Amino acid sequence: MTKSKTRLPLTIPLQIPTWWTQEQACAVFEMLDQLRAAIWSCYKLELRSERRDQLSPREREDPNDLPY
Repeated sequence: MTKSKTRLPLTIPLQIPTWWTQEQACAVFEMLDQLRAAIWSCYKLELRSERRDQLSPREREDPNDLPY
């Protein structure tokens, strides 16, 4: 038995239907909020550290390479 060599795309375009009812849209919105809370609960420290790294100035390899 051989495995299928199906390649997944690098990105998956997300298209939101425009025909959802108000209740359906609210349910999806609430589910996303719960997903965010669950991810935060598991990865809070890592997320804070990553965000701090993204916001802090990067160390330059050449100290003479100044932006001014």
